[in-house]
Amino acid sequence: MKKPCLALAILTLLAPLASADLLLSSKSHTDAYKLFGKDVPAKDSTSTLWLGKDRMRIESEGLNAIVRLDTKKLILLDGKEKVWRAIELPFDFKRYLPPEKVLLAEQMFGARALTAKLEERDETKKFGEWNAKRWELTLSLQGYAITQETIWATSELKADAAAFAEMYTALMSITPENRNLVKELPRLKGIPVRRERTQNVSGVSVATLEEVLSALEKDAPAGIYDPPADYAEKPYELLAKPAAAKAPPAGGKPGG
Repeated sequence: MKKPCLALAILTLLAPLASADLLLSSKSHTDAYKLFGKDVPAKDSTSTLWLGKDRMRIESEGLNAIVRLDTKKLILLDGKEKVWRAIELPFDFKRYLPPEKVLLAEQMFGARALTAKLEERDETKKFGEWNAKRWELTLSLQGYAITQETIWATSELKADAAAFAEMYTALMSITPENRNLVKELPRLKGIPVRRERTQNVSGVSVATLEEVLSALEKDAPAGIYDPPADYAEKPYELLAKPAAAKAPPAGGKPGG
C-alpha cells in the first residue's frame, strides 16, 4: 500500500514543475540620434513575455499581444481603448480586406516585401547564466540593407524552442512585408537572450540593444493567455491599426 501512496506523492510534487511556464523579463535601449535636423533622445523600455507550451503573451510599450497555437488565434490588445482584436492563424491578409482592395494591397505589400537572410555563426558567448549561439539577420529592401541584427539564442532555457519560434513567426507574419522573414525565422534554434540591432531610418543609423534580464519558471496567472474580462472585442482591420495594436517591426519584439 505504501508504494502507490509514495508514487502519488511524487506525482503531486512534480505536477507544478511540469505545468510551470516561463516568464522572461527584458530591457531595451535605443541610442540617441538626429533625424531631419532634430535630436531624437535615447529611449529605454521594458517588456515581459509569458511562454507556455502552446501559448505566449507579450507586454511591452509598443506591442501587447497573445498567441494561442491551440485555438489558432493571435489576439492584439489595446490598453487605451480597452479592446481586443482576434486574427486567425495562419495569417492571411486577404481575410481582412474588402475584395476590391485585395489586388492593390498585394501589389503594395509585394513592392515593400523585405528580403531576409538568417545565418548561423560558429561563435558562442555567455550572457548572464546562459550560453548563447550567434546568428546574423539581415533585412533588405531593393538590395539595400535596412536592418542588420546580431541575435544571441540559447537552448538552455526550459521551454519549447520550436513552439516559441512558431509563435514568434506568427506574430511577425501580421506585417505582410515580412513574408520572407517568416520563412527564415523557424531556422533560428533556441530562444533569443540578446539582440543587437542597427536600423537604417531615412539614411540614419539607429542602434538598439535588447536583452533578457531574468527567466523564471512559475505558474502563469489565471487568464493571462486570454483577453481581459473588461475588454470589448472589435474586428481586426489590416489598414487601420490602432497605435497600441499595430504590428511589430520587422525583426523586433518579442523577447530580448
